[in-house]
Amino acid sequence: MDTLNKLNKIYNNIEKIEEDINPESDLHSHLLEITDSEIDIDVDLGYSFDTFCDNINEAIDQIEVIYYSNAIEFLRENDTSLTDSMELAHEYGFQAKDLNSELLATILKQKLIRDDLDYSEIKERFEFYQEIYNKIENLPSLGDVEGDIVSIEDDKECESLIEDAYFTLDDILELTEEVINDYKD
Repeated sequence: MDTLNKLNKIYNNIEKIEEDINPESDLHSHLLEITDSEIDIDVDLGYSFDTFCDNINEAIDQIEVIYYSNAIEFLRENDTSLTDSMELAHEYGFQAKDLNSELLATILKQKLIRDDLDYSEIKERFEFYQEIYNKIENLPSLGDVEGDIVSIEDDKECESLIEDAYFTLDDILELTEEVINDYKD
């Protein structure tokens, strides 16, 4: 493959990565799917898994069941006898005078969400997406070459644009294809 074709292939790969591959968004979607809830979390794959779990727990702590009718419906569906929610309230140190249907429904909902989380599965997904994220973050930049590819006439002009590059075109092509292929799996 000549230099111009390599540059065009790299450019197309980079476009595909920018348009189709968003590991942070995909991990967030996966988290919503497995918890079947409204966890509101900013996913940053630059964090450690422990920090990510802390962020998940903080997001779960923010989930509330508001309005009496919603709370009663939730409790009716998940704890008709109120045994579980009352036990949780006691564990958390609440006094009977502090309890209401919204509080009971909220603490029960938070517990149920936590119980549904499979941290080993989340860790596996986190590490997968983090690996893709790191590959994307560490892709060598072609700098202004991308914009110039359209106007390049021949191989010599291509070579002059990249002669001082740290990575060869073959390296960059291989790295971009690796990101795309890893993400498909």
